[in-house]
Amino acid sequence: MVPAPGSGPRPPRLSAVQPGPPGGPTYPPWHLLWIIAGWALFAWLWWLVLRRPWQADGLRQLLLWTSILFPAVTLAWIAHNRNIYRRLGPRRGLRPVPLHYLSDFNGRQVDADWAALQPVQEVAIEIDGDRKRYRAIAPPEDAR
Repeated sequence: MVPAPGSGPRPPRLSAVQPGPPGGPTYPPWHLLWIIAGWALFAWLWWLVLRRPWQADGLRQLLLWTSILFPAVTLAWIAHNRNIYRRLGPRRGLRPVPLHYLSDFNGRQVDADWAALQPVQEVAIEIDGDRKRYRAIAPPEDAR
């Protein structure tokens, strides 16, 4: 017998204040100063390299071409993805994939009732020699 929708146990209500660690790491204010100083040092060292009197034409050409090529490739990739979106629209779900197969990647024969396993939340996978069996694990009595 299938229980009526909404008649099963409900998940606990979530309050605005949750116990536990905060959502992400917090950094002290001086951390931002270290980041800015690091980027300033990086830019200053590159400035020193670029103004050296030795032959730097190869380096200058590399910087010139990469500063042109990388943004061009990035913009072309963005245009390509926007064109796909314009033609096909937003994704509405995953592509359909068959839920059955006869053997796994290691060549073991697979035994499973895929229709019975689809609604189940927990599945046991047993390997016995050259066979792999999938079976549903029944929920505890108090969860029904």
